[in-house]
Amino acid sequence: MKVFLALICLFMGMSVYGLTSEVRPYKDWETIAFCTYESYHPSQYARIDNNWELLYTLRTPMSLKELEERGVAFTNSQIILLHIGGLIENENNVLKTVMPIFNEEQTKSIRTLSKGIAQSAYSQSEKEWSAFLKELKRQKLTKNAYSLVFSYVLDGKIWKKQLPSYEKLTNNATWKGAYWALYDKRQNGSSYGTNGFNRMFYQTWSDSLSYWLGSKTIFSFVEEYKQHGKIVSKDLLDKCMEWGLVNKQGDVIIPIINEDSDSQIVQISDRIVAKLAACVSQYSSDFMKEYQLANENLAKVVLYHEVMWDMLDVLVGEKIITQPDILKGSPNANKKDFGQIVYIVE
Repeated sequence: MKVFLALICLFMGMSVYGLTSEVRPYKDWETIAFCTYESYHPSQYARIDNNWELLYTLRTPMSLKELEERGVAFTNSQIILLHIGGLIENENNVLKTVMPIFNEEQTKSIRTLSKGIAQSAYSQSEKEWSAFLKELKRQKLTKNAYSLVFSYVLDGKIWKKQLPSYEKLTNNATWKGAYWALYDKRQNGSSYGTNGFNRMFYQTWSDSLSYWLGSKTIFSFVEEYKQHGKIVSKDLLDKCMEWGLVNKQGDVIIPIINEDSDSQIVQISDRIVAKLAACVSQYSSDFMKEYQLANENLAKVVLYHEVMWDMLDVLVGEKIITQPDILKGSPNANKKDFGQIVYIVE
């Protein structure tokens, strides 16, 4: 309440006229959200009106009067909204963007560092990666290797086991976690991510994905599998066969990983993420200080997101994994290939 009243007092007597300054468009930046949200995603605050211009300008702390003198147009409600959205802060009538925004030079420096960390981490865990792929081959899951390496290990287990969760970052009005921007997008093509359904069924996605199964069918698949251990409904069985999830008998043919078992997949991946997280933690304190981040947890999250992509590049370059056609948008892909990019965690 005190902060809100301070903002209201700050607005009294202020005008909102001014010329809009030139700021690199939001769409040209690489914006990353490591968060969970309810009503509004942090990007929704940043994208509307000229809020990105305000956020970029307020990287330098200033009062509303100074902001106005800069020729940046704004309204009182914009400032309040950005404050409620957790993207700016007000201290003694001075506004400042708290969302990390890394300029061109900083972005290059961060990615040089992350590439070095990824190379070092790979050298330290090369035996584990080899053992992981050997175990997948033994279980006849080689075609699922790319998805399991990226979504299960690099974009999944490491957050659950080693690195900070959303709850250990900021807790804002409509979202919690972290949101930041890098000067430009990576030059390695498609973007990747992981979708989860019922905290059990996981899918690797890319912006070039050739085929994707509707969420309604996925939820039906999960519920029937939980109830019967297989798919028994005729219509659902036919659909799931078409998409490479089950065989004619309704038995699931995608990877099923039991986290509480003594599975080699679980044990080896645990060792991999422990070594990878240790490499990131080795640099996180200096990284926090260098880029004036709020805390070391945020530093680990930002730095690891870059290391993750570089590690993926290393593994592809070393021919440990190969990107499946379905993620590349290749004309050679078909619906059954969907089974190569999904898995179950129990």
